[in-house]
Amino acid sequence: MMTFTLTHRSQKYTLTLPSSALVSSIRQEIHYLTSVPPSNQKLLPKPAKGVTLTPAATTDVMTLQEAGLKDGMSIMVLGATAEEVGKVKQEEAEASKWKQPRNYHPSMLQGTKPRSTATASAPNPFHSIAPHASLSQDSPLHAQITAYLSRLAHDPGIVHICSLHGYTVGHLTELLPWQNPELLGLNENKGQTIRLRVRTDDADGLRDYKTTRTVLVHELAHIDVSDHPPEFKILNSKLNAELAAFEKNAKEGRHSLVEGEMYVPAESGSTGAGGTQGGSYVLGGAGLRSDESSTQERRDAILQATLKRMEKLEAEIEGGCGSGSSERPKQ
Repeated sequence: MMTFTLTHRSQKYTLTLPSSALVSSIRQEIHYLTSVPPSNQKLLPKPAKGVTLTPAATTDVMTLQEAGLKDGMSIMVLGATAEEVGKVKQEEAEASKWKQPRNYHPSMLQGTKPRSTATASAPNPFHSIAPHASLSQDSPLHAQITAYLSRLAHDPGIVHICSLHGYTVGHLTELLPWQNPELLGLNENKGQTIRLRVRTDDADGLRDYKTTRTVLVHELAHIDVSDHPPEFKILNSKLNAELAAFEKNAKEGRHSLVEGEMYVPAESGSTGAGGTQGGSYVLGGAGLRSDESSTQERRDAILQATLKRMEKLEAEIEGGCGSGSSERPKQ
């Protein structure tokens, strides 16, 4: 006989089965205890490093011993219940119903002409957001993390740089601090999924928003460039500069129809730089006069200043980025 300790959403269960039992039988017992259907279950045995049991015809017909399970093991169970999955599908169906184009009677369309409007909002570049699948919807953190991720996905500066570069992200979610403590962000398959560390190390609070947003910009750059070669650093700095320019222009009520920094002429009689801050150029500042340097020179100066100002932060983010690692992090 083999005895296991099961953990599902902080709830522990003890299960005893013969060693000759199949993996499918342990899934049935887990379904009875947790209400998570076998098809939704992902089993993480500990301390069996690297062993993960996902629903598959090959693993479910193995005995417990053949699958690498041993007596006394702890097994973490991940997966949503059938009720939770049904609720999500129902919400998606209702949302889809409301998003469908309105059907008008033909008599109402007589004499009308199609028109376009410049104020029509573009679709959000993040197709879906959600906390980690192991977090219960009943947890107070669920709503907080959802709101945090939603704020990132709808951040005007983030949406702006995604629009400039044509970036889209399939799914935005979180990295758990206790599973990959060394990682701050991870971009999987060129933006198919981006995972960010949003919880503090004690998992009870949320990390600083602007720091996490900088990590998100870093992971967005990995949509174009894998790993961290020099061209990645240049692109990452460009994205941060574009975000800073957008926020500065928005704060000062300026609007630009072209990509890049804006030229703002100095006031009459002004002899000071006027557009510097902390020894570096400020995007959109009056210190970058069009008669003193070309557009490319101004852009290079901005990139160099941004590189210098963010060098320390970027070193920390790069060290905590899993997008260039050959070993797949835990999820």
